[in-house]
Amino acid sequence: MNDTLCKFAWSGATSTIINTFRPCCRFPLDENNQYPTTEQVINQGESAFNNSFLTKLRKDMLQGIPRNECKKCYVEEQSNMKSMRQKANELLLAKASDIMFENLEFLEISLDNLCNLECRMCSSRFSTKLQARDKHLQKNRIVGYSDNTVNYKTLELMDSLDLSHLRMIKLLGGEPLISPNLLKFLDKVPNPHAVNLLIITNATTIPSSKILDKLKEFKSVKFDFSIDGIYSYNDYQRVGSKFETIISNALELAKLLPEEHSIHSVYSSLNLLGLEASTKWFSENLPFRTTVDIVKNNILSPFIAPNWYVDAILNSISDKNPHRSFVQNMFDQYHNFDENQWYEFMKFVKITDEMYKTDINTVNPIIGEALVKYYTNPQD
Repeated sequence: MNDTLCKFAWSGATSTIINTFRPCCRFPLDENNQYPTTEQVINQGESAFNNSFLTKLRKDMLQGIPRNECKKCYVEEQSNMKSMRQKANELLLAKASDIMFENLEFLEISLDNLCNLECRMCSSRFSTKLQARDKHLQKNRIVGYSDNTVNYKTLELMDSLDLSHLRMIKLLGGEPLISPNLLKFLDKVPNPHAVNLLIITNATTIPSSKILDKLKEFKSVKFDFSIDGIYSYNDYQRVGSKFETIISNALELAKLLPEEHSIHSVYSSLNLLGLEASTKWFSENLPFRTTVDIVKNNILSPFIAPNWYVDAILNSISDKNPHRSFVQNMFDQYHNFDENQWYEFMKFVKITDEMYKTDINTVNPIIGEALVKYYTNPQD
């Protein structure tokens, strides 16, 4: 198997917030209408996955042609990390021998965007709680924010797919453990005993006994706890989250459904200086594997930051940290200072601090100092 082939392209489907399907979550949202839409999948079934974009993707992979959409997996592999591509090739049974879609083995899908947190790096596309904030940001002319109304067709879609070959489902929200669609969705899986279920959760709640009993019908249930660092690093970025509470809930969920659960931390320009302390604390105090990701596609991304802040970030992570190589390689691949976007980020910090009555200095005094300078002399 070559270094570019990924079985997600032959046996995976990842739903998007704009009701299209991409091969995996690392492909960008489609601006050119190249991905099959939810409506096309509902009407055509899995043959919709054989459109020109996806067949060209499979052809490129078979010929060993690197794809720009897959760059993050290449970075992980260069950093001696097991990439999503490599995990997919181990999990899925697809032969990947021609350009046609085979069987749906992996499904990543959101139930809805009902959520109980207001994460700063998120948007109202993913969280109903963020509609007021995004409307306020739009009013203040922060680029890229608007009040989104989302209409997922998750349950209708499930009736249009052949689910008999499913090996894994990755379930997202919003927050899936509070969704009224959770039990309805799980009841539509025909062979739960053959399906590994991965639930992305913010660990703010323990589900009811009825839901827990249903989850126990699956081959395995693993939680990926969204915790963006320790203490204030998490609580500042994930507004409404309380670190001590979610750690307690994560440990309780792991006791109720024993598996190899994990913590997934998203780092932005707000909390990336806490990666060193956070990953060390997690490894010393919790029984969970820890993975990290870095915001890439909005104004909270450190990849748009000036060189002095990038240097501060990299200097804060020790050479012994297992994530150091990944962070360095990500900056090598993606860093491109954008002055306009950096100023938008400064405005975002000021406005959201005013909204939530928070202070960036409690979690990131370096950004706090930059904020003062920006509003004293925006041209510095």
